[in-house]
Amino acid sequence: MLDMGKGFKTNFQKIPGYGKKLIGLSLCLALFILLNLAGSAFLLSGLKRYYCIVPCDILCIGHSVSAMGIDKHALEDATGLCVSKYTMSGVGVGERRVMLEQYVEMTGGFPKIVIYDVSARSFARGLSANAYTCFMPFMGCSKAVDRMARMQASPGEYAKKKLIPLTRFTDLLLWESIRGWRGDWKNYTLKHFQPEIFRRQLREGDFWHITFQEESIVELSQTVEWLVEHHVKVILLGIPSVDLLNDAEPEKYREALGHIQRLAALFEDVSFVDLNPIFSSDYSLFADAIHLNPKGQHEITKWLGNYLKAFPMETP
Repeated sequence: MLDMGKGFKTNFQKIPGYGKKLIGLSLCLALFILLNLAGSAFLLSGLKRYYCIVPCDILCIGHSVSAMGIDKHALEDATGLCVSKYTMSGVGVGERRVMLEQYVEMTGGFPKIVIYDVSARSFARGLSANAYTCFMPFMGCSKAVDRMARMQASPGEYAKKKLIPLTRFTDLLLWESIRGWRGDWKNYTLKHFQPEIFRRQLREGDFWHITFQEESIVELSQTVEWLVEHHVKVILLGIPSVDLLNDAEPEKYREALGHIQRLAALFEDVSFVDLNPIFSSDYSLFADAIHLNPKGQHEITKWLGNYLKAFPMETP
């Protein structure tokens, strides 16, 4: 053994200087690749847990309003059913179609019920121009996500994230991966809605205005039709926002809800459940004009759980 060790040392010493550098670079590259793959696999597994991308009975799809408005564990306790809550900040109807397709690709099937959050502001082009970046960790395991990444990312950004998986994770995604490993979906906000401050913002025109994009209206209709074709019951859930915001543009508000009501009326297995008339005037439930605080999440989830107990699960 000593002779072999000495022989290896002697042979290594005989390697020219550039050869030693090449071996060192190769080892560093191998270590970099290994850490990249292992690190990204660990973080991706946490994200799958946080986004609940597992087979389930009920799938909640939406943006931060659903994230802060629906308590996954409490809804499971109330219904006795498996609930997945796949929500991302800033996603519009186009991104949500990708989320649904991704869910089906990665779980191999459809849920029995999809709870899809809607509001008078559902028909904007997109809530965030950079929402696609939240999907990047899944570009290697979903054709739908990879297709969106190719369309929305620059060629350089796409190539970098394809080659170096750890670059797909933002600070927010790192935190969500940690929460996924911890099984933590709690609403931690300490904020409380301040009506007087918001009234001043309304007078100054500083609020989220209602807009209509034809492609968003069409996309929502196509998404609902696609789900119904696959025997999924759809609940278009109007998670409440404060009445001050709802009343700021009354004609547009009625027009937007009219689109949603007419869409639901087209299909036997689609329901529009608007919680605004019940909860929008109780400001103690809100963190801000559109997001619920923990008390609000508890109340809305309790109401939703009771509603689902009487909801027919099987599609004719």
